[in-house]
Amino acid sequence: MENENLVLDSQDIVASDPVVAEGVQASNQGTAAPKKLYGFWVALSVVIGNTIGSGVFFKNETIAAAVGGNLWSGVLAWLMGGLITLVIAYIFSSIATKTPDVKGGTVGYAEKFVGKRYSKVLNWWLAFFQYPGYALVLAWVAADYSFQLVGVESKLWNTLWLTGIYVTLVFLINYLSPKIAGKFAISTVAIKLVPIVLMAVVGLILGLTRGTTAQNMSSGSQMVRPGNPFFIALIATMFAFDGTLDCLMLSGKIKDSKKNLPKAIMIGVVVIVIAYISYYVGIFGAAKTEDLADGGTLVAFTNIFGNFAGSALLVFVIISCLGLTNGMLMVDNEAIETTLPNLKKPQRDMIFVGTLLAWFAIWFVIGIALDFGIDEYIPIIFQAFMIPIIVCAVAKTKDLHWFKRFVVSSVAVLSILFLLTILIITTVAPNLI
Repeated sequence: MENENLVLDSQDIVASDPVVAEGVQASNQGTAAPKKLYGFWVALSVVIGNTIGSGVFFKNETIAAAVGGNLWSGVLAWLMGGLITLVIAYIFSSIATKTPDVKGGTVGYAEKFVGKRYSKVLNWWLAFFQYPGYALVLAWVAADYSFQLVGVESKLWNTLWLTGIYVTLVFLINYLSPKIAGKFAISTVAIKLVPIVLMAVVGLILGLTRGTTAQNMSSGSQMVRPGNPFFIALIATMFAFDGTLDCLMLSGKIKDSKKNLPKAIMIGVVVIVIAYISYYVGIFGAAKTEDLADGGTLVAFTNIFGNFAGSALLVFVIISCLGLTNGMLMVDNEAIETTLPNLKKPQRDMIFVGTLLAWFAIWFVIGIALDFGIDEYIPIIFQAFMIPIIVCAVAKTKDLHWFKRFVVSSVAVLSILFLLTILIITTVAPNLI
């Protein structure tokens, strides 16, 4: 998913490396152009580390509920989600190589190509909707898995109060010790990869040898909500792919960015897609589809690794979710500061807390009571914000290769419109598709 862990890691490198720090200081003072500090491997690690997150764990449950025993439909959903992500990220990387002076990632490109007002709207969306929304979703997932871990049914009110406790604790860590919060965010980068790799390899092998994979494939589809199973699965994948554009924050500091940035994005997304599909196939063979569809991540882990190891791996998943919650709150605090620069810190803190409380109300009333997938809307709405940026950027960047300027950009815009269309139809009139 969707997180700032390796961007934080890069900041940590800056703080510990005097050569890097000198380059950044010179840039901040305006006395020299930013040094090209990072090579291909750093760019690749940012793409992979900032994208692979907790979404792959709980979104596979949504996909299993949608497609049931249709393994290939789930695989196709992950593949198509990856291709859409790749096209969008590739056109932005191509634009970035032509404008290395732009800072601030997508908000910076919004200001350069569309205008200040649009960039402010995008920044408001990030500060008051996307980041706090993601934080609450991830804390909710951590709470749900926590109840699974101790064998207690995760009822609505139980999960809600534990979500509140998790968000409060993470907020206090950020407020009282930002340095500890940064270290916590960095540490979860490796933690979240452990269960993914183990389930992808061991789950695949045991699922085939035990026959669970074949049994699930013959069990048929299991729908839990109306709509097209494949489209529901495709929408679910987009949450897990959020974060691929984070490497644009470093575009001006990547060596030979014209070659390394697009290559890092393309290879990174391919690696992510392979990891997600491998994990999905692995967990598909680790438990019955009806268990997976009913939040059976713990069942899958214990079936493959035993009670103790399976529970330990679920702890890793919980820590990963909380680490990403922490990362979202960290960047949200910065986004609010950027959005409201004239306010003093106590006032910004009050707005920050108020935003989180408002999201609790939104999550409960709309997301839970009305069964509305907030976590499905947020990443696709963010992509919709990218359409004017792409259109204006390719119109103004006339030295962009014609294939990228017309073909790749058109495919990217049409892909986003396609996702918006099926999302709206699936919500308003699911029986139409």
